[in-house]
This record gives sequence, structure tokens and C-alpha cells, in this order.
Amino acid sequence: MFKKGLIVAILSVLMAMGMGMNVLAELNVPPVEYDTSKEMTPEIAAIIESIEKANVKIYTEIYKVQGETNSLYKKYLEDLEATQDETQKAMLWKKYDEKINEMIKSLDAKTQSITKKEVEKAKSAGVTVEVVWITVQFADREANIDPMVGVGW
Repeated sequence: MFKKGLIVAILSVLMAMGMGMNVLAELNVPPVEYDTSKEMTPEIAAIIESIEKANVKIYTEIYKVQGETNSLYKKYLEDLEATQDETQKAMLWKKYDEKINEMIKSLDAKTQSITKKEVEKAKSAGVTVEVVWITVQFADREANIDPMVGVGW
């Protein structure tokens, strides 16, 4: 008797889950649309445009450093294949590691400076800005960089 009850309970749960998933997976839900043209003043629009320009600068710097680190990594690998001496390999790694870390550190300082300036500008205009850390791949390592998003006014 217990086995039949357990089997019925399990089948009931599975059937309820199978039927319930179709309701939750509604795909044709229209997005919520807001008419911000009535709410946005020219000052706020200028600040948001300034934030977007700052983000373009940040992403441009990220792509530039990514290209430089990728070419530096490629050269490091070529030099590593050319040498057999372990001390030279260690020197190559140390030199490469210091150079890459310096490039990422410099990029981070530059992007934080841009972000700080734009956040202060936005705050004085009454726009709320959120700094969003994104993970960026630089050759053989990752780092967090900080573009911004205007979240309210």
C-alpha cells in the first residue's frame, strides 16, 4: 500500500511540474515601455550623453590595452619557445608579468579617473549613476574594469 501511494505522489509531482513549466515559460511578453521624453530635461540628457561618451572612452581604452596585452603575450610565448634555459624562462615570465600588470593597473587608474569625474558631474545634475564592474580578459588573465550606467534622475 505504501509503495503505491509513494508512486502516485511522485507521479503527481512530476505531472504538476511538467504542466506548470509551460505556464512559466511565456515568451511573448511585451517589454515595458517608458516615455522618458516628457521627464528628461536638456541638462539630464546632456549628462546621460556625457556618461555614454565616457563609457565609449573606457571601452576604447579597454580594447587598446587588450590588443597590446595579446601581442605582448604572443611575443612572450615565442620567446619562451626559443629558449631552453630555466632561468631565462623565469626572467621572461617576470618581465612579462610585470609589464602586463602595469598595463592593467594603468588602465584601471585611467578608467577610475574617468568614472569618478563623470559620477561627480552626474551627481551635481541630479542623475543617479551606478558603477558596474565588468570582467575583462587581458591575454592570459582577467581584471575588473568599471564603466557606468545612468539608473535614474
